[in-house]
Amino acid sequence: MFDRAELLERVDQDLELLRDLVALYARDWPGLVDQLRQALAQGEAANAQRAAHTLKGMTANLSAAGTAETAHALERMARQGDLQGAAGAIDGLVVQLTALEQALQQVA
Repeated sequence: MFDRAELLERVDQDLELLRDLVALYARDWPGLVDQLRQALAQGEAANAQRAAHTLKGMTANLSAAGTAETAHALERMARQGDLQGAAGAIDGLVVQLTALEQALQQVA
């Protein structure tokens, strides 16, 4: 799900900082998914790309390479104008984002 050792190294073993990052992630990812869904529904590829890019960065910073790659794939689809493909991939991303949140809550 995520590389625990890498994540702890990123925060310099600071569990308080990790808890803050996890709280920000839990607060922000659902809204970003909503923005992504809305952009795709309205045919706004640039906005969809931006939301997917933000999710990619957020998950990469939490050492969740697999989830970041899924978000990156959505970002590429949006950039290429494949809005139907991107819309079809959102549910899989949400499953990963949810599982990541739950796993991070156990560490923080």
